[in-house]
Amino acid sequence: MCPYTWFKNLFKRKKEETVAEVVEPQPVVEEKVVEEMVVVELPDFTEMTKLEIDIYAKSKHGIKLDRRKKKDTMISELIKQIK
Repeated sequence: MCPYTWFKNLFKRKKEETVAEVVEPQPVVEEKVVEEMVVVELPDFTEMTKLEIDIYAKSKHGIKLDRRKKKDTMISELIKQIK
């Protein structure tokens, strides 16, 4: 008897482990999720001041804008983040 039989038995496969179960595949059900488009009515930002634009962004959409930037830049960032 070999002194390393315990080592051989460690990596030896048992007969029970070699038998694989046959599992029938489940039918695939595809769910189609239809996204509803939400149309957001935006006010005319050109007539608002920078402060009013910032307050609107915070209150309605939870977006923080940098008031140090130009008004046009603020408007474009706001519209980009809303979409």
